[in-house]
Amino acid sequence: MNRLLPASSLVLIALCFAAQTATAQLVRAYIVEDSVTVGDRLTLVVVTERGPDDVTTFPAFDPRPGQAGGVLGDLVVFGPRSRGTTLLGVGYDYPVADTITFEVATFAIDSAFVPQIAVTVTRNGEQRRATSEPFFFPVERLVSEDATALRDITPIARFRRNWLPLFLVLIGLALAALALRWWWQRPAPPPPPVEEPVVEVPIESAIAEATRRLDALEQAPIGTAPAQRAYYIELSETLRTYLERKLSVPALESTTAELVHDLKSGNAKTTLPEDVVADVRTVLTQSDLVKFAKHQFPEADSRAILGETRVLIMRVEDKAGARPKAPVVPADEAGEASQPQQPAEPAQSAEPAQSTEQAQSAEPAEPDTHGLDQPTYADDDRNS
Repeated sequence: MNRLLPASSLVLIALCFAAQTATAQLVRAYIVEDSVTVGDRLTLVVVTERGPDDVTTFPAFDPRPGQAGGVLGDLVVFGPRSRGTTLLGVGYDYPVADTITFEVATFAIDSAFVPQIAVTVTRNGEQRRATSEPFFFPVERLVSEDATALRDITPIARFRRNWLPLFLVLIGLALAALALRWWWQRPAPPPPPVEEPVVEVPIESAIAEATRRLDALEQAPIGTAPAQRAYYIELSETLRTYLERKLSVPALESTTAELVHDLKSGNAKTTLPEDVVADVRTVLTQSDLVKFAKHQFPEADSRAILGETRVLIMRVEDKAGARPKAPVVPADEAGEASQPQQPAEPAQSAEPAQSTEQAQSAEPAEPDTHGLDQPTYADDDRNS
């Protein structure tokens, strides 16, 4: 310490002489920490006051090895931490204060010296240089003042043997053995409960479901575009659901073109006539126009398509649900089978068999009763 004091005094005298030639610009530097120990990381703050239009340039310290800029007096500079600007307000010669903080450390003993820190202030292209006052700050020792040499390594401390971990391990092994024994000798699981007979709920038929959904759809409003779109979505799904259940075709997962192709190509369980397939295409195409093309039909046409869908479903029901006709038994065979001991009776029974055959052959030509009633219903809907 005595060897450093004369050099420090010379530095102070030189700094004081330089301060007399500096401008009146105010620059302050200080250490934030109150208590400093050798090797501690410290915060060095540099504050300069300037005018509102001035530009402040702080010194840049390069902490890389081999660069002199990383040392400032007794401080080792690791680099800047932060920088900020504060407005001091009215009444100050320099109303703006610029602040910069550096992360530093010192390895000096008893006290550390911080020299002047030069700051450059530029105003209207003119540069002025201002410096801070040098100062010392105390540094606490890590060893006592009477220490003359390094202390030897402290011998290894001896501790009493701790039996607690071994005791805990033994307890854990005992508990594991008990758990394994219980698992091995555990009681047999109880017998499974007797399952109660499942009461099957009758499934609603395809025609009943379609009729119920169409009846509910008659009361649905269709005055607005969203309401009409919901109306046609329900109408299309009702028809598709019925066709899928009745004809075993993937109507709900198919497009209109794919569904019509399946109905025509014989992929359905029952082959439908061409006019019925054409009606299916008409209903689904009109529904697609509303669902995807956002087309809006008059309310009368929308109500009429519901009646046409009813008629279409009834026609499919009659075609897919018709029972096979009984084969016509010739009169002579029927007579022999029914009355083997009366040979004259088969001639009399030929007329009923023939009339039955004529009635059965004429039956497909008559339209279904539902088919006759439903067009009137659809026409009434159009008139309304």
